[in-house]
Amino acid sequence: MKRSRVKGDLYPAGRVVLGCFSLLMACFLPVVCLLLTAAASMVWQPIALSREGAGYQSARCTILSKTLLSHAGMKGTAYAPGFTYTVHTTGGGNYQAGGYGLASVASTNKTSQQAIVDSYQVGATYPCWYDPVQPSHAVLNKDAFGPLLVPFILGLVFSILIALTGLLMLFLMVVFATAALSPPRSASSLEPS
Repeated sequence: MKRSRVKGDLYPAGRVVLGCFSLLMACFLPVVCLLLTAAASMVWQPIALSREGAGYQSARCTILSKTLLSHAGMKGTAYAPGFTYTVHTTGGGNYQAGGYGLASVASTNKTSQQAIVDSYQVGATYPCWYDPVQPSHAVLNKDAFGPLLVPFILGLVFSILIALTGLLMLFLMVVFATAALSPPRSASSLEPS
């Protein structure tokens, strides 16, 4: 006795195709989500720093010391400017602070980082910005996008590409599922009449 096919039953070839694609989706979907999260954090970091710096007030800072900081890493030695300075707030307060900017400008390019250090003189006063809630948190450079522009652009591009890849995978899953539920074509249906 031949069993009649119930609507929604998979044809043998459809089972194989749908099974393989489901396995592929199960492996790659978590990777796509992880990559999308990493790319989104690359996009969000400069935006968050820029928003943080928006609340800072302008002040004058007197440089107390300066140095070129170095740190050995996997890609070689990274360099960054290091400063300590006195923040003279608009309210007349004086606070000691350190650092350079909202975002780290560490780079393997020692010359560019030394140029930043050399552009400030000990004892001289420069414009700076401070957090009015915590005046000892101040920066000489409020630009959050400058040092993070390349990661921001890469994160944005990767976010778009990864999102499109995820949508393509979902679309292909629907196509394969539809094909798996469709009856196989016979040779006679492919011949022109």
